[in-house]
Amino acid sequence: MITKGISFKDSNIYYNYWENSGKETIVFLHSFGSSLKLFSEQVKYLKAEYQLLLIDLPGHGKSGFSYQVTFKDGPEIIKTILNQYHLSKVHLFGVKEGALIAQAFANIYPNNTLSLILMSTYSLFFNTYKTVKSATRKANCLQAFKWLFCFNKYQQELISKSALSSEGQSFFKETMTNFKRKTIFTKRGMKRFYQLDFKENMYPIYLLCGKEDKEVIKDASLQFEQKYNYVILEGYPDSREIVFLDKARLFKERILTFLKVIRGK
Repeated sequence: MITKGISFKDSNIYYNYWENSGKETIVFLHSFGSSLKLFSEQVKYLKAEYQLLLIDLPGHGKSGFSYQVTFKDGPEIIKTILNQYHLSKVHLFGVKEGALIAQAFANIYPNNTLSLILMSTYSLFFNTYKTVKSATRKANCLQAFKWLFCFNKYQQELISKSALSSEGQSFFKETMTNFKRKTIFTKRGMKRFYQLDFKENMYPIYLLCGKEDKEVIKDASLQFEQKYNYVILEGYPDSREIVFLDKARLFKERILTFLKVIRGK
């Protein structure tokens, strides 16, 4: 494993890279509040057949915090790292905000995209984000209040939404390395993703949603499937936002099957 950091504008971005010459590459993008540690179990069963690139997004994990470098820079950060290793085509696995970054990367760099694995998300296009934001406005206001006046409750709410099981929630909490009040500013500028021009996808998409996720996200997942080509949508029972925290074995089986099918093996 290569553990390294790159300079991007005024920030240092940290990543882990499992090199596996001749194998396809999977890029892992965690959700807000988490870190690359979120994917530690997936690394165990994928590293033998794939090259793996796990990135601590700006202000998360070991990556530096900057008001200039935020999640909006995710696509360019990924491309910078890929260029260092001369990696031309990759699968992208994104959770929540990481899934939005993955979609943006695929839109900006379609020739570098093999497939998308997206979890607890919505489309960047067709004004879907407006529907999601409208439906969650009241909850977001309450979250903002907690962030300002009761940060511990704000953090606990992120944890409780991540998984149904206490084990899953405990693991998510462990991944919240260096999570601070100011971390919320890493979401700034993500509206640039909604201003991208829609392009027809020519790559497969595996779209996942927990049955206990928010109703607006489940509805958005159905719309995503209807609007895009080559989408497999699957709802996971007894799980919340990050389905592999509740359904680890099922997710392992399904992700390996998906990757095997699109490789034609």
